[in-house]
Amino acid sequence: HEQHLATPVEASDPYALKIACCGSVVPQTRLAIVDENGQMLPERHLGEIVIAGDSLFSEYLSNPERTQQALRSGWFYTGDLGYLADGELYVCDRKKDLLILAGRNVFPESVEAIALETLGTRGSKLAAFGIFDQTLGTETAVLVCETRPRLNEQEQANFSEKIRNAVRQKLDVDLTTIYFA
Repeated sequence: HEQHLATPVEASDPYALKIACCGSVVPQTRLAIVDENGQMLPERHLGEIVIAGDSLFSEYLSNPERTQQALRSGWFYTGDLGYLADGELYVCDRKKDLLILAGRNVFPESVEAIALETLGTRGSKLAAFGIFDQTLGTETAVLVCETRPRLNEQEQANFSEKIRNAVRQKLDVDLTTIYFA
């Protein structure tokens, strides 16, 4: 979601994501959700999960560069994305799994869900990912679709257009490339 806000929806909503609750924080441990600048976020706002406490490690053994990336001001930056709701943690994804398109974070699962809905019974397995484009200085979105039965050239062109339009309309994302297998 563009606003990075976890909003409850009906389970029947075709874009609903089921996210399991991981529970509350263990005693003597602090947990927060932060944005890309390290600023704490309020409940239901999606960001990186950071933890602090006496039980955490103090450094990566013989790896000061990795330590500096992960530990900042006493907080361990986990690389996991999640949110807090009513004091309980929900883990959604890994930070590196996001598509980062012109500074916008897009979940690959959102692109895949729209494509699968568009393909209907023809859709099988899908994978959305980003490829860095040196010329643009950002990632571009790519989608690989396995279909059953295989699509002919005309069907591929028709579905490519439908998928691109649906993703653009629902996520404001342009798919650079769609491959069919």
